[in-house]
Amino acid sequence: MARHRGIPARARVGFATYFVPGFAIDHEVAEVWDAQERRWRLVDAELGDDYVDPTDGMPVDPLDVSRDLFLVAGAAWEACRGGDASPDEFLVHPDLDVAMTRGWPYLRHNVVHDLAALNKVEMLLWDYWGLMEVERPSEGDLVLLDRVARATLTGEASAEVQSLYADEARLRVPRTVTSYSPAAQEPRTVVVET
Repeated sequence: MARHRGIPARARVGFATYFVPGFAIDHEVAEVWDAQERRWRLVDAELGDDYVDPTDGMPVDPLDVSRDLFLVAGAAWEACRGGDASPDEFLVHPDLDVAMTRGWPYLRHNVVHDLAALNKVEMLLWDYWGLMEVERPSEGDLVLLDRVARATLTGEASAEVQSLYADEARLRVPRTVTSYSPAAQEPRTVVVET
């Protein structure tokens, strides 16, 4: 809707710390350009105006979510790689005990999704492809993901964000993806319309 009204906006994939105390929950928000303040704002359309963080009882402004409350995927990845956060805190939900939906596999998932979103390819969060489907990433894979995390931190459509997506087939959304939709009993292969 923002784009339709001429306001620059994009999806950002990451983790919200304002849903379940002690955890960073898989989430997606909009990032909207504030021309008056000349900065990008994180906007969470799922929150009401009176939403409070259950951890500390402080209000969360849905039209300007603080970047320490919503960590874009690259920031979460870097915090875990640097030892400043535990990968065990990052997941879809604490009650969902499925290995691919928590820790390092899910951090990797969101880093790849955020890169796609910054390249205007916005997928459903239960879609998997390429580097997300690798069971044990190699050291080279981790170095590549470090590059993606750094490049996507600011959200700018930089040449590196664009070239990583265009040049690395395992990061780019292919013609078909595997969807783990909660609406289906089994994963299914979905053809992506471009």
